[in-house]
Parts: sequence; C-alpha cells; structure tokens
Amino acid sequence: MNRIDRLFGILILLQSKKHVSAETIADRFEISVRTVYRDIKALAEQGVPLSFEPNRGYYIVQGYFFTAGFL
Repeated sequence: MNRIDRLFGILILLQSKKHVSAETIADRFEISVRTVYRDIKALAEQGVPLSFEPNRGYYIVQGYFFTAGFL
C-alpha cells in the first residue's frame, strides 16, 4: 500500500470511530507506531483537524468532513 492510500485509509478510519489509538492504526495498516505518528502529522499539515486524548487515541474534531478538494 502506498502512502497516499494509507493516509486516505487512516482518514476514513478516524471518521468511522470516535477514538483510534496509534497501535490500532499500526495494526490495521501493518506499519510501525512511528509511521503512524508521521502519517498523523502529515494529515494535520494538510488541514485535517486532528486531536488526541491520552488513553483513548486520535480523533477528528467534531464537524469536520473532508471533500474531494482534500485529495
């Protein structure tokens, strides 16, 4: 899986659940947790409003929905 596909997959996963841990993302996409951190940073740099809660995981700020312009 290339990085663009993975970033899109992470975005969809985050939209489908309230909170997702880095470990869950790593397992789902068969990548390291360190790569998850890089991918989360890349999404945030593209304007995706991500946040993190300790012991719960990452989530997309309520009300955000990506559009075709994001791609």
